[in-house]
Amino acid sequence: EVRFSVDLRHSDDDQLEKMEQEMRAAVERLAKAQNCTSTVERVANYPACKFDATTVSREPGFSTMRVVMASTRTRSVCTSG
Repeated sequence: EVRFSVDLRHSDDDQLEKMEQEMRAAVERLAKAQNCTSTVERVANYPACKFDATTVSREPGFSTMRVVMASTRTRSVCTSG
C-alpha cells in the first residue's frame, strides 16, 4: 500500500477544481496502467484566497505565486497478480 498527500493551490476556485479533476484522472490512469486500485480522498478544502495587489511584489528579482490551500490525500493500493 502506498499513501501520499497532494496539496493543490490556486487563486481561482474553478481552476482549483480543474486541477483536482486532472489529478484524480491521472491517479486513476496510472493505477490502471500498473494494475492497481486507487482512492482519492479530500481531507481539507479552503476556497481561493485573493490577495490585495499591494501585498504582492512585482518588482524585478522577486518571484510571485498564486496561493490557495486545498489538501487532498491520495491512497493508491497496488494489487498483486
